[in-house]
Amino acid sequence: MNKYLCEESESIKHALEQLGNVPIRTLIIVHKNIVCGSLTDSDIRKAVLKGIDTTAPVSSIMNTNCIRYEVCSKDEFISDEKRRSILKDSNLNMVPVVTHANELVDLIVKNHSIYAKTPVVIMCGGLGTRMGDLTRETPKPMLKVYGKPMLEIIIRQLASEKFKKIYLAINYLGEQIENYFGDGSDFGVEIKYIKEGKRLGTAGALSLIEDDIKMPLVVMNGDIITDFDVRNLMDFHMQNHSFATMAIAEHTIQNPFGVVDFSGIDFIEIKEKPVYRSFINSGVYAIDPAFLKLVPQDTFIDMPTLLNMAREMGKKVRVYPIIESWVDVGRVDDYQRINA
Repeated sequence: MNKYLCEESESIKHALEQLGNVPIRTLIIVHKNIVCGSLTDSDIRKAVLKGIDTTAPVSSIMNTNCIRYEVCSKDEFISDEKRRSILKDSNLNMVPVVTHANELVDLIVKNHSIYAKTPVVIMCGGLGTRMGDLTRETPKPMLKVYGKPMLEIIIRQLASEKFKKIYLAINYLGEQIENYFGDGSDFGVEIKYIKEGKRLGTAGALSLIEDDIKMPLVVMNGDIITDFDVRNLMDFHMQNHSFATMAIAEHTIQNPFGVVDFSGIDFIEIKEKPVYRSFINSGVYAIDPAFLKLVPQDTFIDMPTLLNMAREMGKKVRVYPIIESWVDVGRVDDYQRINA
């Protein structure tokens, strides 16, 4: 039970690291075993979007109104059937059991095995033209990073996060990918191939999935190196009842000059080499199965186009900020930098 408990004085950064080591992405915030609130990975991501510093204490962003199940005494028995009922009624993955004095007695935790059934589609069919000679005889996802093909790093990470059902959309030099990974059994996953007969962009291959997908799925590009946990994205997506969720990464640009602020002909101030902060598309998404109906059959289309369409239709399209490291290996200098 202790692995899910976090003292209210701990930093947000500490809580994020702790969340990375537990199967249920929720912490119960306590002070001397008194329940103060709860904190999820989703709560932290929303705080980051608001500009809250991760050195701040968890008490500054925790949910103080978290659902609790109160018992009359510490030794009160709660049957498995009752535990399942409590979780179902609360629509939560975890509920703390407390006394009338709000003292923590136990945690009711959901058996979380959904990821093994969650489909992950990795787009690997691009030509990789920006990589020049590097991709003349090798598909970009098979270029080596840290001594292994990028795609192998992605797949092994997904396997470590309990994702087992993977689709690889292949086109350019796709036989190299298929020969290397086979059915996926050597990598702890089950792999099926979506074979593009022509270029279909970053989303068109979704129209070629033959299986009947009935649960939310992950879509990602095959040239991304990141250590963020995709399970957190899926939890965020489902907790917020989203139609689609785009993982976004922070990008900063520093102006090499002093920027002058003025009004008319009057000088106001000069800011030396300011840094501009923005969020960009990371190439990782969580989508509902109904999203697949937006994809035109066997037609070139990119994910941003579909997300814009969904938003215009009034669908709930959310953003999920990546705090962890993230690199899009899309250009030669990106590839050289990550292998330096």
